[in-house]
Amino acid sequence: MAETQAAAQNRRRSERVMLNMAVHVLAENEERRQIRVEAKTLVVNAHGGLMEMKDHLHVGQSFLLSN
Repeated sequence: MAETQAAAQNRRRSERVMLNMAVHVLAENEERRQIRVEAKTLVVNAHGGLMEMKDHLHVGQSFLLSN
């Protein structure tokens, strides 16, 4: 059975999981100083996720995530 174009656009690479978990984010701020920030996950999947934190990260910025 062929997929419709709308169904193909809504297909995800992996399943989303609602997960509230405390994590630590290690990154650099604008002054290139290392910062460690507490955050919590909201949604995760095999290819990424969504987390909530007080500090701001830029699109494409590297960071280390640990629990």
